[in-house]
This record gives sequence, structure tokens and C-alpha cells, in this order.
Amino acid sequence: MSAMEQTQLVKDITRPKKKTRKAGDRKVATRKESFNKSEKNPKDSTTVVSHTSNENATSPTVSPRKGRSNKHDKEMKDIFEQAFDPNFHKEMKEALRRFMMCSVFLDIGHMDKAKQSQDIFMRIFREHCQTSPTKVIKLAEKLRCKKRFIESVVMFETAVGLLNNKEENHDNIALFIMECLQQLEDLTKVMVDCTPDKRLFGRDYVVPFMREQLENMNGLANADPEIRFSRYVCSCIFVGFTELNVKDIDGAEASWLRAINACRDFYGENAKKHSILGTCYKNMGDFYATSGRHAEAKGYLKLALEVFKEAEEYENEEERQNDIEICCDMLSKFKI
Repeated sequence: MSAMEQTQLVKDITRPKKKTRKAGDRKVATRKESFNKSEKNPKDSTTVVSHTSNENATSPTVSPRKGRSNKHDKEMKDIFEQAFDPNFHKEMKEALRRFMMCSVFLDIGHMDKAKQSQDIFMRIFREHCQTSPTKVIKLAEKLRCKKRFIESVVMFETAVGLLNNKEENHDNIALFIMECLQQLEDLTKVMVDCTPDKRLFGRDYVVPFMREQLENMNGLANADPEIRFSRYVCSCIFVGFTELNVKDIDGAEASWLRAINACRDFYGENAKKHSILGTCYKNMGDFYATSGRHAEAKGYLKLALEVFKEAEEYENEEERQNDIEICCDMLSKFKI
């Protein structure tokens, strides 16, 4: 992910709403029909939305209790039945069942039970990452809505496996972990517009998992210092954007400050000669500008400009000018 794309993530936090289904595309129960249906089938938890076809229709009415569509139920049933292939390990079936239960509990608002199922799922999954990688990959294919998260965990477990087997190339392990965190950050973009309960997965599991991996990366004693540093700083940036995606504003600020401090500590007095510090300053400036903290934003964007002008490792002047122009454009869009 380029520095420009990292900055753009903060600017694009407000995403366009999904297109709604046009009236007539699907038969939808009216409010009265919905009421009668719920009386006849008190156990039916299907969410029923009321629409009318004329232009002056009022807003859709949603029944108080959330549920799942028949199509979604059938889809999950098909996934569940496919998972019960005889070649699947018994505990992997249980992992899939727990994953599905977590989704159901989230839908009906049972947060404690959702977290419990999620924890059991991850425990079983991680126990088998090393011993049954083929089965884990198959399971990842079944869990389509969390596939990138599963792939990221597999990637991290591969790094742990290399470390446990006394793999000397800690540079590769650092790369595995950084790519794992990048995928997780990409996964949580969809949580930006979610309701707080839907962000539970990101806030309570993904973010702590990523912070844990940052510490693991920092402890790779045999890695080349500069390679470990650069991948650590990039990982801090990914963690910061993930925290922003799940609305952990303080966490995002702390992660980006951690990246800035890492640059200052590693390069010392020569820090201003390295564009990666400028990228960290620019992220902070954009973050503060978006948050309405314009005084802090101006300070960090000026620091970023100073670094971009002095940095020595640019491959060409066009790249340098691009970074400078982005900072100047950002400064011009708000008043102090």
C-alpha cells in the first residue's frame, strides 16, 4: 500500500450507501401482512420490511427483532452441509459451527454468547493451523465473509511456525506479519459504516490480535535492523487505520504516534532525511484535520512538508513533488 493510498483511506471514511432494491423487484410483505405473519408464526425471527410502490411512501418499517432472510439461511445451511464432508476433522466441523453461532448471536443481540463462540472458534482454528493446513484452507473457503481474516491468521501462524523451527531468516517472518496486518486492515474497511455491535469482531478480536503481532515483530532479534524497522513502522500504520475503521480513535492516534517515535528513535538526528517519517507526519496531519483539530493538523503537515523537501532516498523528483503537493493541498482545505 503506497503512502498516498494510506492517506486516502482516512479521507474516504464516509462511503456511499448501498443501492436499495427497487419496488417490484421482490415481493415484500406490507405492514399489516407482517403483523399477521408474526402472530401466526411467533417463533419466526425473520426481519420484515414494509415498503409501498408509490413515490410518497414513508420510510421502511423494520420489526424490532433482527433476523435472517430465507436466502441467507439456505446459504449458511449449504456451507454448513459442505463442511460436514467426511474428510473434515471433527473439531474443524465444531469450529465452523461455532463461527455460524457467533454470527447468529450477533444478529439477535446476544453479545456475550457471540464472543464466547468466537473465542472457541479461534482456539480450535489456531490449534489446527500448524497440523492440518489443508483443512484450514478448506475451512477458510467456507467462511467467505471472514476469508481475509482467516488467510491473515494462517499467514501469521506460518510466521510462528518458521520462528519455532529456528528459521534464521527473521526478515521473512517480519514480512509475513506485516502482510498479515495489511490484510486485516483491508478487511476492517467494511466496518466503517457498520453499527457498533457489528464492529465487535474488529474491536474485540482483530485489533488486539494486531497489537500482539506488532510486539512479536519488534522482538525478532535476528532480523536485519533496518528491514525490521521499516516493516514495524508500516505495521503501526496499518494498525492505526484498522483502529480508525472500528472507531477506536484514541488507539489510532497512539499507533501513528508509535510509528513516528520509532522513526525518530531509529534514525536519530537524520530522521528528517527519510520520507517514511514524512508519511507518518502526513497521516497524523490528515487524521487531525478530519477530526477537526486543525492546530495539530497544521503542525504535523508542516513537519511532513519539511521532511519531504529534505528526504534523500526518493527515486525521482516527481515522487517527491507528488508528496509535497498532497501536503500543500491538505493545508489549503481547512482554516486555522
